[in-house]
Amino acid sequence: TAADQAASLTAQILAFSRRQVMTTSVVDLSKVIPEQEKILRRLIPPEIESHFEYGEKLGLVRVDVAQMGQSVINLAVNARDAIDGAGKIEVELQERVLEEKEQDHLGAELAPGRYVALTVRDTGGGMSDEVLASAFDPFFTTKKLGEGTGLGLATVASVVKNHGGGILIDTRLGEGTCVTLLLPVTDELATRSRERRRAKAEVGDERILVVDDSAPILAIVNRILGRLGYRVTTDEDAEAALRRFPAEAYDLVISDILMPTMSGPELVAKIKEIAPGTPAFFISGYAEEAWLEEGHGETLPILRKPFSKAVLARWVRRTLDGVPADGTADEV
Repeated sequence: TAADQAASLTAQILAFSRRQVMTTSVVDLSKVIPEQEKILRRLIPPEIESHFEYGEKLGLVRVDVAQMGQSVINLAVNARDAIDGAGKIEVELQERVLEEKEQDHLGAELAPGRYVALTVRDTGGGMSDEVLASAFDPFFTTKKLGEGTGLGLATVASVVKNHGGGILIDTRLGEGTCVTLLLPVTDELATRSRERRRAKAEVGDERILVVDDSAPILAIVNRILGRLGYRVTTDEDAEAALRRFPAEAYDLVISDILMPTMSGPELVAKIKEIAPGTPAFFISGYAEEAWLEEGHGETLPILRKPFSKAVLARWVRRTLDGVPADGTADEV
């Protein structure tokens, strides 16, 4: 959970720098959005009443969880700022069926079908037609100088558009604002359920060398792979790992990219000189991937941190079996 929270924070920062790659999974939003409630209750002052309602048996949606969480926060912060003194903010999830085509606030055409509706409603001052027309434009803000960037609603609009959804707004001056994000329901199975089912068959007894300068990462990878039957050797130092060759042989090498004494690409290249044909893949964070893309070493599949047990098991088994790890959204 801590790793997911850290990754979410980083993803939110990257979203503003426009360097984030959308990483989607199939989820039930009624299990995801409540995680934001703790943050929202801290952002909303005591004089503003807050109410959260999450529908039951909602359809599943394919979303980037970090981006959806940030969107809820952006909407709630705008709702808070629209209220002068006491008031009320409601966050609601429900399923909605569109019987015919409908145009959203940004002019996008929504096809008939099932949608999950995420609504943030406030009792603030509302918006005039002029303000509403520009509300989702980048850098547009009605807040005082230094109090707003004008990126909150613009980011929400970008996120919803990238997810194939739409935005509906009902607002009147002096009567508050209701913003609803519509996200199309998918027939796919939930990502976690799919991962658990796949993980049952992804075991083995091969020898694996894992190299990472983070002891906690080594500990968790060792535990995961050990429980799957693999014989795991770990090293925090890349040079120490290299000295294991040629006396020892491994069926797979998993390496971090940026390490103090030697980079992952350098390590893998030298291992392959000693033991040609040894399969390998990298585990890394975003900054390390960007460094690698600048031409600092051999390009190999990259499994992004943080990853689940099922995803790691799948990558290991595929690589050992000679099946490319393609780094699709469900796997990163």
